[in-house]
Amino acid sequence: MTVTEWVFDKKNFTGTAKTFLTNGICPITKKTKAEFIAEGYTVVSDDDYFSCLEEWENKNLIGKWKEITEEEYDDALNVLPPVAWCEGGFFISERYTSNISDFYQKYNGKYYTSLQRWSTKRENIIKSLLEFIEKLAS
Repeated sequence: MTVTEWVFDKKNFTGTAKTFLTNGICPITKKTKAEFIAEGYTVVSDDDYFSCLEEWENKNLIGKWKEITEEEYDDALNVLPPVAWCEGGFFISERYTSNISDFYQKYNGKYYTSLQRWSTKRENIIKSLLEFIEKLAS
C-alpha cells in the first residue's frame, strides 16, 4: 500500500505544500521524511493536510466580500456560463481552486463578489454578504 504525506511550512503556510512524500521519500528530491522534519517542515497525512488547507482557505480566502461595479458583475456573468444562478447571485464556472469560485450577487441595486465554496448553502453566503453590508453601513 502506498502512503502519501504532505510536506509544508506550518508556521508560514500560504495554502500550498512544499512537496509530497510517497512511502516516506520525496519522489522529486529523494529526501526522506526525517530530513524534511529536521529542516523544520511539518509532514502530515492527506486528511491532516487537507484539514489544515481548508482552515487556511476559510480564514484567508472565503467570504472576503467587496463591492464591485455593474460592469464587473455583467462581465463575470457573461464570460462563462454561470453556475447555480438564483435571485441575482451565481458562481462563475471557472474554479479558483478545489471547490472554490468567485460568487457574485446583486443586492438592492449594488453588486458584490467574494470567493465561496460551491458546497456552501446559499442562505449562508447571503448571510455573510448581509453582515458585510452591515459593517459597511456602520
